[in-house]
Amino acid sequence: ELSVLKDLILSRIASELSENLRDRTAAQRNRASNDEERKQEEDEEEELEAEEAAEMLAKAKRMFVPLSGLPGELPTIKRQIRYHQCYFNPISCFR
Repeated sequence: ELSVLKDLILSRIASELSENLRDRTAAQRNRASNDEERKQEEDEEEELEAEEAAEMLAKAKRMFVPLSGLPGELPTIKRQIRYHQCYFNPISCFR
């Protein structure tokens, strides 16, 4: 009876160990897949942030472009600016 009891205990321990091992490997696989998903999400977030930063930089550059660099009817714009300068500050007209 002792040998049967011993075999029973050993078989139960072996089955519990194998179940634990299966659970651990499954958990490791889940962690690995979760880590990969997190990395992909972080990469996507970084890409979005980089795109937004690039758009903001482009907007800032467009806001501070000098008038001489604008395409279109530059002489008209320059004439208008010159008119306003002369009107509000006549001394600047005699340069």
